[in-house]
Amino acid sequence: MTLSTFPKLIDNIDILEVLTAVWNEDVLATMTAAQKKNFDTIILKMNEVVHKIYPVLFADEFDMSQANYMSSACYEPVRMQLRNDMLNSALRFGKPAKGGQPAPKLPIEDMTTFKPFNVRETQWEVWDVKESKYEQYLNLHQARGMFD
Repeated sequence: MTLSTFPKLIDNIDILEVLTAVWNEDVLATMTAAQKKNFDTIILKMNEVVHKIYPVLFADEFDMSQANYMSSACYEPVRMQLRNDMLNSALRFGKPAKGGQPAPKLPIEDMTTFKPFNVRETQWEVWDVKESKYEQYLNLHQARGMFD
């Protein structure tokens, strides 16, 4: 999930701004110098952050799709505030106020409704797909009785 979600987080400036602030204030500020140099720790922390943001990507009110995942709401103040509130709620609910942002009042689940999970998001092309595609093709035609 982290690998499929990460590009959307980096490509959307609305998410990236909040993500950067939270990463600096909540994650890096709490890590020791040794932890900052440990890739396993950084990956673990990033996984935790991405898992928290993941529901926001599929929130109806966030309005992100495959066609507009890079779009910003910066010219729509109400929508931009809603996006910031949702991201801060997902990342900082139950924590005290930080970075000039008030503490979130509601959990993300109470702020929105969610789109159903998209299974295609978990499908990955791998290096050796030729054999896999051949097997899928063969199984499909065997099921139809074309090959014995």
